[in-house]
Amino acid sequence: MPTSQSLKDAALEQVQKVEDIVVQTSTQVEQLISVTKENVEEQSKEFKEVVQNQMEHLKKDVHERLDVAKAQISESKGGLLALKEVLLQEANQLLETFTNVGKSVKDDLIEVTTKHKDSVVDSLKRSKDHTMDAINKLKQ
Repeated sequence: MPTSQSLKDAALEQVQKVEDIVVQTSTQVEQLISVTKENVEEQSKEFKEVVQNQMEHLKKDVHERLDVAKAQISESKGGLLALKEVLLQEANQLLETFTNVGKSVKDDLIEVTTKHKDSVVDSLKRSKDHTMDAINKLKQ
């Protein structure tokens, strides 16, 4: 028959194993969160660069279109109606461009958010699985 001291020692040993598993799991979760954070930061940086490039191209395009409009106005001297038509066409093209850029930014943001969410869910699931495996090993 086991003595109360040997039972205490066995219980302390099991408690120590559980504490070790908790520490190990916590470390793994922290590492996974750190990796996920780095990935999200990198994707955010890339996304920011893409948006800045799109805005720079858009700015350049607007300046080019204004130059074209100025040239058409000075060449045609057709009056205010011609100016109105040119400006309306350019405004419509700019509106369409802004709409497309906005949609692209929205789509990219949704994609980055979804990837981040999926990554965190996967990390937490793996951590849970590792913890459950360790606990099951202790029970055996």
